[in-house]
Amino acid sequence: MWGNEVKGGRSIDDLVSFIDLAPTFLEAAGMKPWKEITGKSFLGLLKGQGSGITDEYRRWILSGRERHTHARPDNLGYPSRAIRTHRYPLYQKFQCRVYGLLEMNIMISTAVPVSSLLVNNSSKPGFQKYFQAAVGKRPMEELFDILLDPGCMRNLASNPGYEQHRKHLAHPFGA
Repeated sequence: MWGNEVKGGRSIDDLVSFIDLAPTFLEAAGMKPWKEITGKSFLGLLKGQGSGITDEYRRWILSGRERHTHARPDNLGYPSRAIRTHRYPLYQKFQCRVYGLLEMNIMISTAVPVSSLLVNNSSKPGFQKYFQAAVGKRPMEELFDILLDPGCMRNLASNPGYEQHRKHLAHPFGA
């Protein structure tokens, strides 16, 4: 809620991305975003009427991560890209090419209590699936059906029944 500007009691399902924050804040402050900003203000969504999906423009969002940290030996990156529609997110991971392709070897900090719990119990049958989901090596490509699997636990990237969705998301503007 925002006083008389934005009323509560609505649920909006439109997709917004981090790049949409700056133009939204500028518009809320009464300023026009400069032309270099690539995001789109979602102030209209907040001030609008109705619930659910209200702006057909927002059919998908993109995200990326480089993650230059100590998570891999020699501070190698862990780049990944994602595209998400209302139903399907597709995640693609890339290996860095330094002296050939290197395995993704994510190191975790045991100073974090949850990490310690997972590491100390990773060999126990009940914990193995949680360890893998939290800190295990991820496949190069992951596709999920959010409606059937809201927790995104079943990777459908290699499922033939989802090949059309995977291909479309991997090349949304054509191959």
